[in-house]
Amino acid sequence: MRDGRTRRVTAKQCGEDFLKAHRAALTVLSGPAAGSEYELGATRAVIGRSAKVSIRIEDASVSHEHACIELGVAGFGIRDLGSTNGVRVNGARVAGAALEHGDRVHIGSVELQYVVEEIAGSGAGGRVWDLGDLSDVADLDDALDTARRA
Repeated sequence: MRDGRTRRVTAKQCGEDFLKAHRAALTVLSGPAAGSEYELGATRAVIGRSAKVSIRIEDASVSHEHACIELGVAGFGIRDLGSTNGVRVNGARVAGAALEHGDRVHIGSVELQYVVEEIAGSGAGGRVWDLGDLSDVADLDDALDTARRA
């Protein structure tokens, strides 16, 4: 809208706002790296066995470039990159899925847990709107207008 009162917000800005207000991480629960924690501070991280990935898990069941964690409007999601042994979220095999605090993620046979914490003093304690999967800015504008009217 171009009414002089509406501020246009892009999906990228919403994702960056999520990172300012939250700390997100993957904690390894099983496998050779059990106990390790990988903070998700970038908008994209590739998980795999290759030396070139962001999150390296040295396990035979993990493909070289197994999955990708990507920042969306309301938090992180995971996408299988065509791995041999697949990605499961809370036991269900997925090609891609939005992640929520506490979700259990299997990369091959390695189990991880997605953890999100609010950063103290960030002001994120207000009302949270689930904007779902928004494919473009027009959808985001519509979702924000709907949220404002609620």
